[in-house]
Amino acid sequence: MSGHNSQPSIPQRLVEFARKTYRFGQSEQKEPFAVQLSGPNLALFLSEGERAGFRNRLARDFHKTDGAFPRKQCLGDAINVLLADCADTAPEPCYRRVAPHRDGGIIVDLGGPDGKAVVISPNDPVGWRLVAPSPVLFHRTELIGPIADPVMGGSLDEIQRLFNLTDRQWALVQGWILAAFDCDIPHPILAIFGPAGAGKSCLARLLVRLCDPSPCPLRSAPDSEKDWHIAAASSWVYAIDNVSDLKTWLSEALCKAATGDARVVRALFTDKGLAVTKLRLPVIITSIEAGRLRGDFGDRLVMLELPRRDRTKAERDMERLISVWLPAWHGAVFTALAKTLAARSGAKPTTQSARMADFMHLLRCADEAGVTVDAERAYQENRRDTAREVGDGDELVAAITKMLQKDPNAGWHGTASELLQALNASLNDEKPPEWPKIANTLSRRLRRVEPVLRDCGVRCERSKHPDSRVVLITLSLSENKETSLASYAAEAEDTFPSEIDGFFPNDPPAPERSPNDVETPPAPLPSDHRTIAERSLPGPDRRMTTDRDRMPRKASPLEPSLNVSGTCRNCGSKNLTDKPYHGGRSLRRECVDCEAFVSYPQWNP
Repeated sequence: MSGHNSQPSIPQRLVEFARKTYRFGQSEQKEPFAVQLSGPNLALFLSEGERAGFRNRLARDFHKTDGAFPRKQCLGDAINVLLADCADTAPEPCYRRVAPHRDGGIIVDLGGPDGKAVVISPNDPVGWRLVAPSPVLFHRTELIGPIADPVMGGSLDEIQRLFNLTDRQWALVQGWILAAFDCDIPHPILAIFGPAGAGKSCLARLLVRLCDPSPCPLRSAPDSEKDWHIAAASSWVYAIDNVSDLKTWLSEALCKAATGDARVVRALFTDKGLAVTKLRLPVIITSIEAGRLRGDFGDRLVMLELPRRDRTKAERDMERLISVWLPAWHGAVFTALAKTLAARSGAKPTTQSARMADFMHLLRCADEAGVTVDAERAYQENRRDTAREVGDGDELVAAITKMLQKDPNAGWHGTASELLQALNASLNDEKPPEWPKIANTLSRRLRRVEPVLRDCGVRCERSKHPDSRVVLITLSLSENKETSLASYAAEAEDTFPSEIDGFFPNDPPAPERSPNDVETPPAPLPSDHRTIAERSLPGPDRRMTTDRDRMPRKASPLEPSLNVSGTCRNCGSKNLTDKPYHGGRSLRRECVDCEAFVSYPQWNP
């Protein structure tokens, strides 16, 4: 009798080979993955829709090692066993393009085949370093493109000159770029408006290449919310080009994606299995005109109005210049991020009541680090302008403002039913198609537009009647009808102070670096480079010292004995005023007629 064949079957050999070549695990959403032990720290998902990539790679590597040709059935049997190995592991986080790092740093996946990443640390004297492999697990899709290795010594000022951006617009663009690399905060929606030929698509395409290169940098508006979630979950930055009509469901989807969204659906070929998709990503939209904007959408917006350019470079020449400058631009972005993170690590957490308070705090830190100039103020003015756009397109805001302006000192007080009657009387039976017909609908819409009313100079307060459960509404015009977000931010800072001594506990000490982290220093620094530690000042606020601080400044408006210019350089008016900023800690001289600033904010001694 012949003995039994001791040669293992092909599925058994496939399983043994896979366990020696890959490690297996599952993400926080219970998605199984495999990571090559001798390769980059990248996750290859084994879910039903993404299994083909791992199956093909496993068959290729097995054939090179074993010489056998595994069939599809053998591969399927082996993968079923490996899926069980994934389910036995503890879930671990898996990121796309950017990830948080210890001590408040950021890790950026460069998207190359070598698995290099950039570690940006506020405590690193250089600011950022190239590492291989990445210290955290990343996942790539077909829409994740490579980033060229960044170099030191670059500057982003060429972008401002290339697109003829004003200083205020450039500060907003810089702030949006910094926020796009921070995955721990809500991201504002960058809306680029302007006529044909203004360069909206070129600017959006450049920002995508700068933050998240993709073979599809600009895309059309999705047809449904399901398509939106599928496409948005495959990249880090999502840019929608040439939006003609912002539908209600898309406006709500973009709002949820800016602050955080999740979608739970039934898993494929299952009755009780669930598939979870989580989103919080930077979004860009381009359009010729703003159109009608919802209040919650406008509250998350950074709006740029680009004028038509008379003379511009050919797009082919511009693409060639951008390709040459991109490595230096990436290095400049990472350097700016390191400075901003260093300033934020020394600042106390913010507790402002504004919706995008984290973004405003990031802009404040960027201003203090010398990365941007008056970015926080530019954002506050941008929110004021956006609120006016929303108010002009909202029938309820326009009707309430018109009713109160008839008698500015009287205001209005009553129930929702009485308010509906008063508004109907003021409209003279010329009601818009979507005008509320009952008091409950009016009350719900009023709650939605309350932030817009506040930014437009209308105060809305609610209270209960002392003898019943009836809710009373009080509407009045604020004393300054040109209410800006700067005064609103100051009011919010008084109510919810941004710096509360002893409120937040001390941060835990940063863990030591792992000996397995292989770090590659970037290109040599310029001779005049000063480290983050050298730029910081002693004291509780740890305000960053910049080149602007060393420049000769105008005389402070806090010292009337100094010779301060009493004429506006913009319009020649002498009607100037000193406005407090930063919670009253500084004053800035401005022109009352044209709202232009005359001198930079001067801090109280």
